[in-house]
Amino acid sequence: MASMQQSPEKAQLQNDLKEFEDCTPCRVLGASTFIGLGVYSMTLPREHFTTSNSNAALRTVSRYAPQLRGGMGAAFIIAGVYRMIN
Repeated sequence: MASMQQSPEKAQLQNDLKEFEDCTPCRVLGASTFIGLGVYSMTLPREHFTTSNSNAALRTVSRYAPQLRGGMGAAFIIAGVYRMIN
């Protein structure tokens, strides 16, 4: 069996990825963006989803909207914390 060797370009790419370190301002900006989007998603005004003159399809969606917004908000906040740590 012939030994499998990596091409020089692939080896260089792997070395570059190992040495890659994100700058602190980039981490802070990315984390604050995710966290801000999560907080906004959780506190989105409820009037948009619960209007009395809405059609039946929107009322069906509005029943699940708070759970969806809460889940999305939590996911964005977790992504922001992960972005700051890693």
